[in-house]
Amino acid sequence: MFAEGILIAPQFVAARATTARRMPNQPMDEAKFEAFYRQTAGKIWSYIYRMTGDATAADDLLQKTFFRFLRSNPGHR
Repeated sequence: MFAEGILIAPQFVAARATTARRMPNQPMDEAKFEAFYRQTAGKIWSYIYRMTGDATAADDLLQKTFFRFLRSNPGHR
């Protein structure tokens, strides 16, 4: 099966379709977002740092990542 010009096994396409863009059951308030951030930011920053080798770039990209997350999460306002 092709998705966006890449050959993907059917079992992965089915899994991808079920996990794509789930709407939150409840809006994410500030406390929930802070807990989510504290749980995930360090791991994401480490990944970005390993990919870029630059701590400043990792800081900037982490900030952009969470900014995009907040903008894409309609329950968070």
